[in-house]
Amino acid sequence: MATLQWRIALLVLSLMGGGHAMAAGPYPEKTVRVVVPYVPSGATDLYARILAKNMGDHFKQQFIIENKPGAATIVGATVVAQAPKDGYTLLFTVANTLSANPYLYKELPYKADDFAPVSLVGVNRYYTVTTDSSLPVKNVKEFIDYVKARPGQLAMATLGSGSGGYFTGKMFEQVYGLNMIETTYKGTADALRELMGGRVAMYPDGISGVLALHKAGRVRILAVTYTARHPELPDVPTMVELGFPDFVVSNWFALLAPSGTPEAIITTLNAAAVKVVAGDDYRSRLIANGVSPESSTPAELAALIKRTSEISRKMITALKIQPE
Repeated sequence: MATLQWRIALLVLSLMGGGHAMAAGPYPEKTVRVVVPYVPSGATDLYARILAKNMGDHFKQQFIIENKPGAATIVGATVVAQAPKDGYTLLFTVANTLSANPYLYKELPYKADDFAPVSLVGVNRYYTVTTDSSLPVKNVKEFIDYVKARPGQLAMATLGSGSGGYFTGKMFEQVYGLNMIETTYKGTADALRELMGGRVAMYPDGISGVLALHKAGRVRILAVTYTARHPELPDVPTMVELGFPDFVVSNWFALLAPSGTPEAIITTLNAAAVKVVAGDDYRSRLIANGVSPESSTPAELAALIKRTSEISRKMITALKIQPE
C-alpha cells in the first residue's frame, strides 16, 4: 500500500509540474535561429551576424543566422510570423517589412501584429544617390542631363519595393522628372556588381554598402538624403541642399519575435540586445559602416514602427505607387 501511495504522489507532482525534473531551465536552452530576409553578404546580413555573435557570447548559446531572401523581405518575415512562439526563432529586419509592405501589397501573408518587438538595434540615416564612376558625370545636374538625354534607356537598381533605396530612387525620379528602368536585385552585392559593370546607371541605397567603394573610386556618390552632409563626405551635397526639403530618407534595423512569445523571454532578449548594442564590438563595427548603433525598449520599437508606417503611407501616396 505504501508503495502504491508513493507512486500516486509522484504522479500528482508530475502532473502539477512539481519536482525539479519538470521545471523549465533558463532561456535560452538551445540554439536560437535569427532569420534575415536578405541574401548573405549584404549590409543587413552583416549587422545581423555581428548582433547574433554577440548575443551568443552573452548567453553562452548559439545564435545562428538563417537567410530567407525574397519578395521584399516577405519570405523571411512570413517564416518568423508562423514560427513557434517560444523565442527560438527571431527576425532581424529593416523598416519596410512592417512599415511599407502593408501599403505596397494587397495580399500580405503577415501583419504587423504577428510580431512582438524586441529592440531597435541600429539606424541608417544616410541613403545615397550612387552612380557608376565610369559615367561622364560628376554631380547631380550632370547626371540628370545625362539621363534625360536617354529616356527609358538607363537602369536603376533597387532591392525591391519598400526599401529605403527604392523610395530614394522613386523620389529622385519624381522630383527631376526622370524615366528610368527599375531593376530589382536580391542583395547589395548583386546590385553593385551590375552598377560597376556598367549595366546599371544608378543604385540608391544605404551609405554602408557604397562608402568604401566611393572612396576607392569604383562608384560615385552624388548626393545623400539626410538633413546634413555625411562627415566622411564633406563635398557631397544633401538632397535638401539641392532644393528638396522633404527629401529625407532613413532606415532602421530591429530584432523581433513571433507575437505571443512569453513576455519574460522578450524582456530577457531585450536586456541582452541593449547590452550588445552598447558594447564596443557592435558599436565600432556599425559606426565604421555609417550606421548609428541604437537600442530601445519593446514599447519604444512598437511606437517607432507605428510612426514610420504613417510616414511610409504618406510617401507611397505622394509617389502614386499602386499596391501589387
